Amino acid sequence: MPFGLVLAQTQKLALTPQLQQALKILQLPIDALRQEVAVALQENPFLDLDETSSEEETVSAASREEMIWDSIGYIDGDLWDVQERPKSLWSYLIEQLGCLGLPAEEDMRVQWLIGALDEKGFLSESLIDIAKQYPIKENFEFKNWEAALKTLQSFDPTGVGANSVQDCLLIQLRNCQADKDALSLGCQIVEDFFEEFAHKKFDLIRKRTGCTDASLKKAEARIHALNPHPVAEFSPMQINYDVPEVEVYKSLGEWKVRLIQSVLPKMKINNAYALALRDQDNSEDTYRIWQDRL
Repeated sequence: MPFGLVLAQTQKLALTPQLQQALKILQLPIDALRQEVAVALQENPFLDLDETSSEEETVSAASREEMIWDSIGYIDGDLWDVQERPKSLWSYLIEQLGCLGLPAEEDMRVQWLIGALDEKGFLSESLIDIAKQYPIKENFEFKNWEAALKTLQSFDPTGVGANSVQDCLLIQLRNCQADKDALSLGCQIVEDFFEEFAHKKFDLIRKRTGCTDASLKKAEARIHALNPHPVAEFSPMQINYDVPEVEVYKSLGEWKVRLIQSVLPKMKINNAYALALRDQDNSEDTYRIWQDRL
């Protein structure tokens, strides 16, 4: 077979660095794209995050009752040093619910209440508001929801399902068995004289309840032994979810797909750097080049 040089024309796509980068970015999911944008913002001072696409975080203020409870002084220091459990509160409550063998409707109502618990194990909304959000509207009777709440509040840890710190302490007191006189006085103090007790106005409490010094000391010791944060020992519940990137809709009898623009991170030119560069070059061409790169 003879050897020789042959010229031939072929079509071939050359992947330039810019094209490779574009293909890489197009394949990234939303979370990875946001990380890529964050890296670009750190490395390139000419880029800024568009404020219209950033999400504002709101921090809720501490409840007044928790501030009152935390203001109570203790001689023994922190009474609630607990060991962290590997499981979440939600899974722990669902396990207890599964052991009861309730009818399907009752079981679903309790599960709905468990899903409405906040990170502190409290129901931040009223029971009636939570019940109104339940998707099944048939056979709606509020007494059934009261029974579901009572079932939830019987679970361990005692105090879960309360609507406040004060309610949480009352649930714990009502579930105790020993020394009923001290428990009865403790319930009265927490229910009617919570702020007075927090500020150590024992003379006023003694005068209004008519109790003795000994009984008041027993009730005080019982209240101090309670746990205002019953779910602190559980690891926080983590919810893993995917951010939708496309929307499927029906138009004129046909199903169509479109990109959800609101979830995409947006960048813009840092005007301070760009104007300084434009003034230095005395030309707007550089400024337009930077805009075209975005």
